[in-house]
Amino acid sequence: YAHALGSSGVTADAGVYGYLYPGSRKAVGISENYYEVYADLAKPFGPVTTKVGINYAPKQAYFRNFATPTRYNVYGYGELGFAPANTPFLVHSHLGHTAGGLDFAGHSYLDYTVGASYKWKALLVDLSLVGTDLSRSDTQRFDTFYGTTDFHRAAKTAVVGSVSASF
Repeated sequence: YAHALGSSGVTADAGVYGYLYPGSRKAVGISENYYEVYADLAKPFGPVTTKVGINYAPKQAYFRNFATPTRYNVYGYGELGFAPANTPFLVHSHLGHTAGGLDFAGHSYLDYTVGASYKWKALLVDLSLVGTDLSRSDTQRFDTFYGTTDFHRAAKTAVVGSVSASF
């Protein structure tokens, strides 16, 4: 649900996200499905857009199934964007913090994105730097236990490119 707050230029948005993984119970023995409620406020200032928000995943089977240290999760974030007038370019950024049952490798963490997009007709081309503040030592216990480097690789900074189409 999104609604403009009077003539302030602020838009409030709230709702529920569901993360559904069909077949996860059969594949890994437990359900990996969970949901979270969210709320955010956004306001443009000329070519600059701002947004702050929070997502909350309350107590549910997911956290019990994975024996997480807490039975809930809180994710807070802020975003800034800049779209120069009369150009197809957009510069965007995001900074978020996860704490609770969705901690990564047992640690709360910051995640970030800084990127630039170019819109051409129905296509949007984006190049972003995406990462977390987790170090190799933060993920080492899990990598060692599972005999892999997957936890560290998933947490380190990477360049991500994408092309999407809107019709």
